[in-house]
Formats: sequence, C-alpha cells, structure tokens
Amino acid sequence: MKIGEVLVRLGYINKNQLEAIIIEQEEARKNSEYPEPLGSFMIRKGIITEEQLDNALCEYFKSLANDEGEPPYVRETAKIAIKALEKRASEGKLSQETKLTILRRIQDYEEKIAFYEKSIKNLQTLEQKKIVKETIEREEKEIKKMLEKIESLKEDLEKFS
Repeated sequence: MKIGEVLVRLGYINKNQLEAIIIEQEEARKNSEYPEPLGSFMIRKGIITEEQLDNALCEYFKSLANDEGEPPYVRETAKIAIKALEKRASEGKLSQETKLTILRRIQDYEEKIAFYEKSIKNLQTLEQKKIVKETIEREEKEIKKMLEKIESLKEDLEKFS
C-alpha cells in the first residue's frame, strides 16, 4: 500500500485526483533536482492539509507495522514512526520537513536492504566460488550498515518528537 492509496481510502482525495497529481508530480520532478515526496507536493498544491497527511502517514505505518509479510526491521521502524507521528500530533514538536526527511531516508534504506537481500538469495543459488562468497559478504556488511543507520534514524525520530 502506498501513501496515495491511503489518502484515497481515507477520503481526502479520489482516485482521479491521485492519478492527476502523480502525473503533475512526475512532470515537476523532471525540472527539479529534489524529488519532492507526494505528500509534501500535495500540501504545497493545497490538495491536502498537513493534518490529513499526518493521519494518512499514521495509517500507512500502522498497516506496515501489522503486516507479517514485512521484515521485522520494517515493522519496527513503522512502529517508531507511528509513535513519532502521535507525539507530534499531541505536542507539535516535530516539523513536517524533518519528519518527512527522516521517514524518507528510512524508506530508502529499507528499499536498499530488500534489494541486497534479493541479490544475496540469487547469489546463494550459484556455485560458491570465491568472488560469489566475497560479494555475499560485502552485501551482508552493507545490510548491517543500513540497519544501524535505520536504528540511528529511529532514535532521531524519538528525539525530535
């Protein structure tokens, strides 16, 4: 499930609006070095409010936290994100920009980890020559580094909220 789908499900936008804004966002990305997240783009365009985005993000992360098909680090990260969003709603200390930046960074690391996990799985089916073993070890080290970075970002989310 993606954030746009959550916004539709919550009734903040409809499917036609989502499709149109995604096209508009893609056009804007072609002319910019900064790939603005969909939620921020929609807020800037006045389509949704920050409160609506926060609600949608909370629902999105709840679905990730409860999805047994997701790896444990994804579920745990989602739980931390939920806490941060809930604290922000009650205290208002975490800025929208900071929250989105941290959450996007976590998502980027999770996507890279998934890529490396798939690569390792494929490599394990090959004959275990020295280069294959070294590649697996290198990718496992990268996964470990990214998991440490995710933990650090989780701490930042708690600290900033």
